[in-house]
Amino acid sequence: MEKQNKILVIDDDSLVGNSLRRLLHTLDADITVTEDPDYGLKLATENDFDIVISDQRMATLSGTELFRQLRARKSNFSSILISGYADFNVLIEAFNQGLVDQFVTKPWDNQELVKQVHTLLKTHQPTPKRIEKSHGLQNFHGLLSKSETMQAVFANAGKAARSNMPVFICGETGTGKELTAKAVHNESHRADLPFISFNCANFTETLMESQLFGHKKGSFTGAISDQEGLLAQVKGGTLFLDEVTSMSISLQSKLLRVLQEREYSALGSHQLQPFKGQIISASSLSLREACESQSFRRDLRYRLEVISITLPPLRDRDDDCVILFRHFLQSIRPEEKRPLDKELINKLRAYPWTGNIRELENTANYLLAMTDDLTTRFSAQHLPTEINHYDPHNLISNTLAFGNNTTNPSLAVRICRPKDMSCDELNHALNQHRGNRTRTAEALGISRMTLWRLMKRFELSA
Repeated sequence: MEKQNKILVIDDDSLVGNSLRRLLHTLDADITVTEDPDYGLKLATENDFDIVISDQRMATLSGTELFRQLRARKSNFSSILISGYADFNVLIEAFNQGLVDQFVTKPWDNQELVKQVHTLLKTHQPTPKRIEKSHGLQNFHGLLSKSETMQAVFANAGKAARSNMPVFICGETGTGKELTAKAVHNESHRADLPFISFNCANFTETLMESQLFGHKKGSFTGAISDQEGLLAQVKGGTLFLDEVTSMSISLQSKLLRVLQEREYSALGSHQLQPFKGQIISASSLSLREACESQSFRRDLRYRLEVISITLPPLRDRDDDCVILFRHFLQSIRPEEKRPLDKELINKLRAYPWTGNIRELENTANYLLAMTDDLTTRFSAQHLPTEINHYDPHNLISNTLAFGNNTTNPSLAVRICRPKDMSCDELNHALNQHRGNRTRTAEALGISRMTLWRLMKRFELSA
């Protein structure tokens, strides 16, 4: 006989507890409800519940403290915390400490809550479920890697998927931010609902507002009919906002309302509509940097960056560049078996890959296009000039990769690996651009986030 699942609900408001009992009865589970958090802790300690659901704000014991004490005594259960967004700082700490598996905001959506509980009952796994092997690489929903840094990313993405909290993904261009967002979506209970990607850098303010919130006929010039926005189209799924730091301040305030109140109104309308989906955002610029430059609201940052996932650049992913290069060659041409010579492998390892995975894949395409079937072995001479001529120990020679342009001395350090860059070189680049971080980062071929980290490492100010 199959074991019946057991759920414990702890809430000092009897109306909430009883409504949750009625709501979850469709899951064919044994549901216990108590209004006393101390007694609830005793019940959970002495019995084996599959899921413990607790309110955060209770008279004698908070939900996070209850889970802290319970986790110290046992670990074989899933935890759901119910609270309002006012408790975000507490919730972030509880999540990072592994106390809470999922977070449900008040007021909750009944169908979504049932689905979350149902998913936890089915999986009941503390680690990502869909990590497979592909060409010697770990494959997590299309994210491929063998490095330890990326294994940590996979684990964090799995935790983020179960948490039901807003996620912010930071990484240089080409590191796979959208693919990571899709992985979080596919790992979550929303996997069978829509995933919609929206790049905030591609639209003007008016068009962006129309695309996100929708508009009514006549709300602006050219609005010849009503249009449903992406917040409505996502229908309980995931909305991915790429390059969110390029969003205007006025739109940021409207997005903040969506996150706080879980509601919005279309452009030209005063009628409020509920938002039932999840928001994942990303940028090549960290939200901390965006706030420091006063181009991003700090209160919105704390709503978007509840869980943060930082994607390492390819140059910091151990030997992934070589393994991924072979993977791309065989993906483009499945029958490809020709080996890579030692010099080519060394060139791949030495090059900084400022374009990351995207640049590596383009290089694999280039190599196949520039060789014929008579080539028995891929060598360094088949690589693009800027990769073949790159020398990490001779920065001046690297200007060859940019057409041997000697009119701009900053190009001499443009493709230097950040980890090989000296304090003097970075200080020289900053001085050339009068401390402007954006122009300095562009000249060095790195992201503002990487520049900020280098400045912090060398204790430099602009």
